[in-house]
Amino acid sequence: MAPRIFTAVLVLAVVSFVLLIADSGAAETHVDCDKVMHELVNGKSALEVANDLGISASAVYDCENAKAATVRRGIPSPVPSASVPSAPASPD
Repeated sequence: MAPRIFTAVLVLAVVSFVLLIADSGAAETHVDCDKVMHELVNGKSALEVANDLGISASAVYDCENAKAATVRRGIPSPVPSASVPSAPASPD
C-alpha cells in the first residue's frame, strides 16, 4: 500500500511542477503591438500574423482593440454632451 501512495504523491508532484512551469512561461510572453499592427496594415490576416510572430490570435485581437481604443480617445465625439444644456436663443 505504501508504494502506491508514494507513487501517487510523486506523480501529483511532477504534474503540479510541470503545470507551474508551463503557466509561468506563458505569462512572460511580451507582444509587440506595433509590429502586430504593422503586419495587419500590410494586409496579413490575424491568423497569419499570429503564426508569423509565434503568438495567439487573441493576442493579435487584443492589439487591435488597444489600438482602436487609443484612436477613439483621441477623436472628439460628434454628438454634443447631454450634460451641457444649450443656451436658448436671445430674443433680441
